[in-house]
Amino acid sequence: MSFALQVKDSLLNIISNMSKDAGKFSINPDKFFSRNRKLDFSSLIHLMLSMEAGTIKDELLNYFSFQVNTPTNSAFIQQRCKLSTDALPFLSHTFNDLYPYKLYKGKYLLLAADGSSFTFTRNPKDEESYFPPDGKTTNGYNQIHIIPLFELLSKRYTDC
Repeated sequence: MSFALQVKDSLLNIISNMSKDAGKFSINPDKFFSRNRKLDFSSLIHLMLSMEAGTIKDELLNYFSFQVNTPTNSAFIQQRCKLSTDALPFLSHTFNDLYPYKLYKGKYLLLAADGSSFTFTRNPKDEESYFPPDGKTTNGYNQIHIIPLFELLSKRYTDC
């Protein structure tokens, strides 16, 4: 098996194990992700990881191979809102733990940092990310700024 397939299998196994205890990764463990749905916990995580730059509708259609009964945008958003804030960090850290970082000269972890801004759906009620009109924009916008850390020798992101 190639290294790429091994890495992919590792990721899929982690998602599978997480889905066996999906309640642990939801905001309401006794209620959410307990019923069978087309967009269950595992599908939701797979979809979120595979999304590109399309609209939610386009991403759903691509993921579900343009089936007539593809879940709606609303269904995706509702399922995504059920995830706890610990779910994706758990996935990331568990995955990264499987592949130790390479150290420079046996003791140095070489990291690079570069910030990026992401603009998303306007919501003036979200005070943390909302920027009001400033003359350049008439409606204002929502934006977050992240600074990901990239480990240079292993060529992968470590955290944000």
